[in-house]
Amino acid sequence: MEFQRWCSDNDRGFDGLCMGYMLAAMDAMSANGYSEDMMALYIGAEGDFITARSCTSENVTNGQLFAVAKNYVNAHPEEWHMNAMGIIARAWAEAFPCE
Repeated sequence: MEFQRWCSDNDRGFDGLCMGYMLAAMDAMSANGYSEDMMALYIGAEGDFITARSCTSENVTNGQLFAVAKNYVNAHPEEWHMNAMGIIARAWAEAFPCE
């Protein structure tokens, strides 16, 4: 998928596209209009529905969200065939779990 190529460490020329996709994902997942409480419902590799929820503080920057998702993409090449929204949601849920 294009998202994984845009966000790989192999070509930093795509960082703008990677960031743009992640900001769009953040808007789609924001339950309250801000990124403090984000939830995504996506279809997993087995065709099942999966929910991922992340909770950040208002101090978390877009740059941090970008770095977390980009690092996750690069650390999990086995997921590159999966839905990009799901990959982003899992990255943020792992880094910013809700208590």
